[in-house]
Amino acid sequence: MTADRPVGAVAAVDQPDTHLCLVAPEALPNLLPALSPASAPGQVILLWAPPLAAAATRLAACLQRRGIACTRWEIADTGDPAAIQRQLARHLATLPGAAPAGAPPRIALNASGGSRAMAIAATALFRAHDLPIFCVAPAADRLVWLHPAARPVQSLDASLALTEVLAAQGLVPGGSDPAGMAAVPPPRQQLCAWLAEQNRRLAPALTELDRLATHAPAPVDAQPQSAADARMRALTALIQRLALAGVVRIDRGRVRYADRAARAFVQGGWIAEHCLALLQERSVPAALMRVEALAREDGPGHPADLLCLARNRLHLMVCLRPRQDRHRPRQDQNGSRRDQDRPRQDQHRPSPSAATGIQPELLQQVLAGSDARVLLLGLLEPPPAVRRRAAELGIQVCAGSRLAALPATLRTWIDGTDQGLG
Repeated sequence: MTADRPVGAVAAVDQPDTHLCLVAPEALPNLLPALSPASAPGQVILLWAPPLAAAATRLAACLQRRGIACTRWEIADTGDPAAIQRQLARHLATLPGAAPAGAPPRIALNASGGSRAMAIAATALFRAHDLPIFCVAPAADRLVWLHPAARPVQSLDASLALTEVLAAQGLVPGGSDPAGMAAVPPPRQQLCAWLAEQNRRLAPALTELDRLATHAPAPVDAQPQSAADARMRALTALIQRLALAGVVRIDRGRVRYADRAARAFVQGGWIAEHCLALLQERSVPAALMRVEALAREDGPGHPADLLCLARNRLHLMVCLRPRQDRHRPRQDQNGSRRDQDRPRQDQHRPSPSAATGIQPELLQQVLAGSDARVLLLGLLEPPPAVRRRAAELGIQVCAGSRLAALPATLRTWIDGTDQGLG
């Protein structure tokens, strides 16, 4: 393949002042070298095709907020490297110094993104004109020179903020601002840790309390049943522990929550809060927030999601809550309730076949191109079909009795080893 016009040879400089980036759904490989002091250019040129117009706009906005000039070059990605190369050569010929009589442009290609055809075309063109080419390994914080190969590997230190990455990736969460996320108080940490460690024993009581909160007649009230059986005694013990922690109070036999946030905590928000505390211990930037694009069947009361940035990679923890199947008593021919003597706890029960309203495919669709890692967390084990599909999509699961080992499993997941996760 040949270019329409000569571009010129690269000057013998250590650091090009312009990066040509191939826009892709994943933003980090283009952000990291542009925002790292050792490799930061004066300007960035974004080569984009129409399907990725929104991604190019978000990336340009993020770079411009950091004071980096941005130019966008549109091309038609036909899938034909030769056609793409001709388009790119025409763009490059417009750069100052690209003409034979001028000084060669100090430009380098970031070959980390784009489609396969775009990467082939751009790499071949830059090699033909002896222009430098590099790629980025975000998880390793490294910039590797592909041409000339003699250049040493560079370490990247972009000091990216979680909010920057979310904005560049197009993940607009609702809820708390990551920058203003307060530390989880020690008493709350201890309560969350106790709930996780005792999850196997407390799961029935937690599920029943979740049911009571979900179907409470008042906005923030729930009515526990008689404490005559063992299950209700366990529930009563759980409520007492929550009352000691200030999450609930007992008023004339009713469980009352301080506010909606307290109810959300009981319904499963404690799992996300436990994760947040563990991440804060490791100084990992994280925030409890609801990813609005994750539509759920169990409505707005769903606990917050947890997003964090670790090893230059987004991590999303989705906290699952058992869905309640409301039992409606049938009536006989006389209009009387046939199962009126059935205990109320059996009339509102978690579905045995659905531990979550989240579909793994939806997670993949929302996070497409972000290279984010996903962990499903829950009081109960998801159904086997959900677990199998999650495994096929590379989504990890830590639920049920596994919550007791959450500190260790979260550590290995963040570090990228995934040991101990289902």
